[in-house]
Amino acid sequence: MEIRDIAYEKYRFNWMLSRGFNIETLLESIDNFITEGNYNDNFSLNNVFSDWEYECGFNGECYVSYEEFLHNE
Repeated sequence: MEIRDIAYEKYRFNWMLSRGFNIETLLESIDNFITEGNYNDNFSLNNVFSDWEYECGFNGECYVSYEEFLHNE
């Protein structure tokens, strides 16, 4: 893992914590996203997570993308 990948992971975790989110609220939000979506039994968790980040995050609020993070930080 490269230093920029580690920095982005730390940024995302800090972003969530600074807004009062934790692993439990992350999983609840993703679970709600799956329940409301059109996912069948053969979905990939990585694909669902990517869709969740792009489409809704925490009720419409989410950290910046990896590319935007690298560009701005």
